[in-house]
Amino acid sequence: MPFIKIARRAEMPEEGKVKEIHAASRMFCVARVGGQYYALDNACLHWGGPLGLRYAARHPDRVARLVILNTGLMSGEAATLSPGLVKWREYALRTPDLPIGQIIKRSVVDRDRLSDAVVAAYDAPFPTPESKAGARAFPALIPTTPDAPGAAEIRETHAALASWKKPALVCFSDSDPVFPPAVGRALARLIPDARFSLIEGAGHFLQEEKGPEIAAEILDFVRDRQG
Repeated sequence: MPFIKIARRAEMPEEGKVKEIHAASRMFCVARVGGQYYALDNACLHWGGPLGLRYAARHPDRVARLVILNTGLMSGEAATLSPGLVKWREYALRTPDLPIGQIIKRSVVDRDRLSDAVVAAYDAPFPTPESKAGARAFPALIPTTPDAPGAAEIRETHAALASWKKPALVCFSDSDPVFPPAVGRALARLIPDARFSLIEGAGHFLQEEKGPEIAAEILDFVRDRQG
């Protein structure tokens, strides 16, 4: 996955290049299979929002549908930054050795569900502070002012989605302080042909807690909106 590739780099490229590299990796993986382009379903979660939706906005002919989960279009205006997102950004910037597994565990609703083995598996790709350089860099890339790098591109994406002509499913969990349900409902209102679904009993990493429920939502959406 492109995120793992960037997040594990011990020697990071220039700060302004991190998001561009991640975006380029994602676009290459999404856009080309065997040297050919396909109209794909674009599933956007967390950083997949500002990056994956940017790809869809720029290449609508290559995307058949959108599936949007717990993400946002943070363009630097205060209205696009939830208090939970601001707190997470501040925490990540002042914590040189991010406890990856514990971050996952603290972000779910049913913490007892995540065993020590699962937490250890999340920690495994990040054994040293140096291996977390990318994970620390990403929160710093969130635009916090309208003139911050990347903010203009996100505003362009927002404008393009307002005239998006293909189906979209917006699934947000009910207990994520970073991307609360109001963010998802606003995205669903923005996209003309969007369906909103609230996933109950899940936090930030809704795919960890409610994978089967999300899969059922997506399958129902695809069956209902073939084309």
